[in-house]
Amino acid sequence: MFILLTSKQRKEKRAVEEIMSIVFQKDPSINIIGIQIKPGLSLLESKISINDLKSLLIKVKRAYAIKIIPLEYRFKKIEEIFSLIQEKIYNKKVAIRCSSRFNVKGHEVEKKLGLMLNNINMKIDLSQPDFVIAIEPIMDHLYVSILELKDYLFFTNKKRI
Repeated sequence: MFILLTSKQRKEKRAVEEIMSIVFQKDPSINIIGIQIKPGLSLLESKISINDLKSLLIKVKRAYAIKIIPLEYRFKKIEEIFSLIQEKIYNKKVAIRCSSRFNVKGHEVEKKLGLMLNNINMKIDLSQPDFVIAIEPIMDHLYVSILELKDYLFFTNKKRI
């Protein structure tokens, strides 16, 4: 699994150290893919599960990492994400959230994927979804997680979707 960290600019190294020291308790093999991929954005790789990551983060107050987003899958094409959704959570209410970065317009990805899901009669619910499809463009890949709403809100440090 990948872990995307957001932090204030020039605090990326401290955010990475902070999260690595927390995750190290469960996964000593955690490693850094990139610090400051873009200002305020870093990427780690770990074998920790989403539930274990959440249970560790609940116990600590963070000083540098703002958002800590677990990303389970890595794809090149939107169609691959569509296939994953069909396989994992067909017939559930979903919301799609995609960040805009690395020449990827998040709203266009959300719209295209939403239309694909609508064509197979999946319900898009932006206020009370069962699952949130979190898509993070990083370099030339689309990193993806399918998170329950409560987990999405926890990891992104938001009150509502």
